[in-house]
Amino acid sequence: MDITVYILSKEQILENLALYHSQIDEQLVDEPTRIIEQLTIAESVMVNSGKMLADAKYWLNDAMHSDTISTLKELAKQNKIVTSTAVNKIINSLCKDEQYLVDWCDRLNRSATHRADLARSIISKQKAEMQNRI
Repeated sequence: MDITVYILSKEQILENLALYHSQIDEQLVDEPTRIIEQLTIAESVMVNSGKMLADAKYWLNDAMHSDTISTLKELAKQNKIVTSTAVNKIINSLCKDEQYLVDWCDRLNRSATHRADLARSIISKQKAEMQNRI
């Protein structure tokens, strides 16, 4: 069985992050229908940001691999002896854009999770208040 996986480009990830971030940034309203809408949005963002996180890690690993090889080749040409810590720092600095995408995807995913939890808590509170009125 062949499965085709589509990996978003770095630009697509960045565009989607900005869009989802603005959706998660909206203030929660204490109105049942609106809370359910916001819960649905938060859950959708959780799913999509999880996929984008995997895609961002793909690009980070790709960049780290190619930058590692080229950095090690360059250092070997110059006959320089560099510690592994220094090489790692060089590579990390070369991959800063990809790491930024990974970090933002991770933060967005966590924010969406907390937002969904908050929306569920508000729904539960409202449900309890309705039952107490009966």
